[in-house]
Amino acid sequence: MLKPNDVVEDSLSGDKLNIEGCELFVYKKQKYSKEKKLPTYSVAINASVGSKRVSVVRHGYIMSKVGRVPLLNKNMSECALEDFPGEVELNSLNVKDVRKALYLLRDDACLNAVNENSDELKSSSELLDNENDVDHLLLMERAKARLRPFRLAINDLIRFVSNETRNSDSVEECYVDGEQVSRRFFLSEVFNRIEDYTAYPLPAKPFIYGKEIVEYSDFKELKLLKKNGTKGFLFYYYALGYGLSATRLSKFSLIAEDKHRNNMLYSWSTSQLSSIVSHAFCVDKEATRQILNEQSLPVPAGRAFEPKDITSALEYAELIGYPVVCKPLNGSKGEGVVVNIKKKEELLAAIKTLERSVYKDSDFIVEKYIKGKDYRIVVVGNEVKGALCRELASVTGDGVHSTAELMLAKHAWRMKNPHFIERSAFIEEDSAFGNINDFSVDLLRVPELNEHVVFGTSCNLSQGADSVDVLDELHPSIKEAAVKATEAIPGLRYCGVDILIEDHTKDIASQSAAIIELNAKAAIGNCEYPMFGKPREVVKSIFTTVAEDFGIDIPKVFNEGHCKVVCEVKGSIDKKEYARWAYRSAKQLGVDLKVKELNSPKVHIELEGSVKVVAMMATRLVVGPRSSRPYSVKTRLIA
Repeated sequence: MLKPNDVVEDSLSGDKLNIEGCELFVYKKQKYSKEKKLPTYSVAINASVGSKRVSVVRHGYIMSKVGRVPLLNKNMSECALEDFPGEVELNSLNVKDVRKALYLLRDDACLNAVNENSDELKSSSELLDNENDVDHLLLMERAKARLRPFRLAINDLIRFVSNETRNSDSVEECYVDGEQVSRRFFLSEVFNRIEDYTAYPLPAKPFIYGKEIVEYSDFKELKLLKKNGTKGFLFYYYALGYGLSATRLSKFSLIAEDKHRNNMLYSWSTSQLSSIVSHAFCVDKEATRQILNEQSLPVPAGRAFEPKDITSALEYAELIGYPVVCKPLNGSKGEGVVVNIKKKEELLAAIKTLERSVYKDSDFIVEKYIKGKDYRIVVVGNEVKGALCRELASVTGDGVHSTAELMLAKHAWRMKNPHFIERSAFIEEDSAFGNINDFSVDLLRVPELNEHVVFGTSCNLSQGADSVDVLDELHPSIKEAAVKATEAIPGLRYCGVDILIEDHTKDIASQSAAIIELNAKAAIGNCEYPMFGKPREVVKSIFTTVAEDFGIDIPKVFNEGHCKVVCEVKGSIDKKEYARWAYRSAKQLGVDLKVKELNSPKVHIELEGSVKVVAMMATRLVVGPRSSRPYSVKTRLIA
């Protein structure tokens, strides 16, 4: 155990303290309990002294009203940990000097956390309009309190460096709240409670099929748009790049207007390309199956059943033969879907899984399981514009790290993908990362070098699967089948065609294949931001196809360069605070901003910069600070 006064020698020599990385574990929502108080998050600092490695972990117990770590604590911890890794030379340094060097690193990291979250910290401390020295000191004390686990972990590291346990036989040690345990024991204790995980710096990049995971250079800016923000931003970006005015009515809804006042309407991934009737057909999976079957397209044998008709479902599964798939009739995002069910008991368990989902009162489908990989093929108009292979969640062994450590490393990279901002694969109870006990995976085992360990059961990206771009390799016959399936639904001009197939490079007629679903509201971000492979400009294709279909006047050349716009913001707005928030947000994004008018019911703001960052800032304006509720932002190009 690390004790407060564990200082053995006055000088240290011959070694270098290398702070290799830091980790933040955020745990799932919990109910308050007097008997057992569980941590809401944990901070870990991983370091080495010579050939000896140490991990020091400190738990945080502060809890919000909903039973989670407060967002401000999480954000400040992330900022501090991101800045902390570094080196301290121990040659000829005494313990006091080492302590001083680590405290300097700590204070710099804490100061960065305060600067990045200053307004939120001031607001929570009710010091928003005060700048005097007394309030500054109070603010720093509040910051220290929110960063307490981080600061305690550094104290543990100092005690470790300055005592002789580092010269024992063990080459790796782990301390949790000062108590020595194995790191694998710590991970086994907390893994099933993890909601989110972040590592600084990121571990080595994972690969799949020889393709390296994609690192997006604009992730830091896109993260400011928060969950699902990219969906609204992308349409804004193309509206401004094609010289159109744009009015944002929410984070996801946009009206773009040409010089003749012709409108283009977007909400999430929905546009004028697809009719309401086509949406209704796609939602009803049984109707979709019948229509596709009439067009001689490959579909699996299946039937829909009412929630209470379990006996009939079991009998039907016996009729068509196992393995089968069970899924909700009107489901989305892979919720309640269980595949490759091999016997009656597993089908009953799958129906129980469905009862835990939001579709517990919905009819469900039992259909024949088709052997093959899961693909999402995106059709815009009458062309295939994107194609993803959705791989079951897996890791590849390196002969050194445990399965749990490899899963955490994979998740850390996954959360750097703009499509997954604030969408942890750990959250859902039945997701790949969220309920690992169902997958018979030994978390503490160290897989051999290049050993492939699969732990997912759903190929849906919302459930932890990996997205791999395969558009350039897709066989023409598969493209033709996807377009034909889309055209089979009247009024459907944008669709995500989900298909099971053994090999996407071979003719569809030469192998086992089945179209299992049509999605009229297919997510736009997965092809724009695949985990592996080449990003595809699906939103640009949607935008130009809508313009062509509905006579919207757009230029032939898209402007990726510089622009200047004026934004008219309406709503219930605290103008002074909104202006201050806007200036801070613009600085974060690198946009020139001028607030032109604060005295009228509207706020007029000028933005200048690259089209991409201006579109990001315009997207943020409709969100605003907590003190304001903007309901529309009209953006007009002026240069």
